[in-house]
Amino acid sequence: MEILSKRLVELRNSKKYTQEKLGSLINVNKSAICRFEKGNRIPPLEDLIALSEIFQVSLDYLVGNDSFVIAEDNEHYGIKMSKEEIRFIKLIRNNSRLYSDMINNPDNFVDRMKLKL
Repeated sequence: MEILSKRLVELRNSKKYTQEKLGSLINVNKSAICRFEKGNRIPPLEDLIALSEIFQVSLDYLVGNDSFVIAEDNEHYGIKMSKEEIRFIKLIRNNSRLYSDMINNPDNFVDRMKLKL
């Protein structure tokens, strides 16, 4: 659950909580928070609920189920995209050369991205 780990770190940092402070709020030790944030352990449901209440976010948001359906023109279908995927596309759109490459030749664009990994 890479998204859960990433969001826990972001939310904890946004509140300026240490791992120890956050752990004390949900009655776990600092090492448990560290394992949650590294993705080595998935928090039990009770801890997920407590975390969602502390950070005032939905459980869906915490675990990455906050996708949006994006309709393609007037078609009767769409695709689901997470906030992170939408953000990625917005960043690409801000660079006209990248955006043009992606739109005009998506296969080549993806192949070039794979080479960078």
